[in-house]
Amino acid sequence: DPTLPDLVLGQPNDTVGAVLVVNTTQEPREGLTLRATVAGGKTTEARVPTLPPLGVHKTPFQIVHPGRSKTNRLELVLELRDGRARLATQKFSLSLLPKDSTRRETFVSGIDGSVQYYGFVPARPLEGDTTAPGLVLSAHGAGVEGAGQAACYAPKASLHIAAPTNRRPFGFDWEDWGRRDAVEVLD
Repeated sequence: DPTLPDLVLGQPNDTVGAVLVVNTTQEPREGLTLRATVAGGKTTEARVPTLPPLGVHKTPFQIVHPGRSKTNRLELVLELRDGRARLATQKFSLSLLPKDSTRRETFVSGIDGSVQYYGFVPARPLEGDTTAPGLVLSAHGAGVEGAGQAACYAPKASLHIAAPTNRRPFGFDWEDWGRRDAVEVLD
């Protein structure tokens, strides 16, 4: 259940992702770290909080990449470590997209510190237009994710479109936490 962004070609990327870390033992696990390495980027480490026996935590980590690569698919390698010992390795693929592409953006929620994402369709201003684009928030129904919602829109010349996911897979209605998630996406 990873929450991962798309990276943007030609600009520095300093963003976040998150994955589930599972303690499959009958004992608490302390002192674990999650090491994240993106091909061509900087390796980062995140502390995993103490996991209770058979516990699960969606652990956030930083992704740093310069936005330059010979390919538009980048390998993300996550290593769960206990000191110097590597406990597990998992690989994921990240997209490196042109800045005017529809994409997934991630952020750390002020509500609970979790990593959330939204679909984003950047404006494509007409040549010579220097007017700042507006912003449209596109809400969706239950079971729809922000990336799918954003993909339904063609880019607009004067509008950015943001489609919050609202705590996937089913989220909340657009009140309470759902409304707060939407406001965070607008911010």
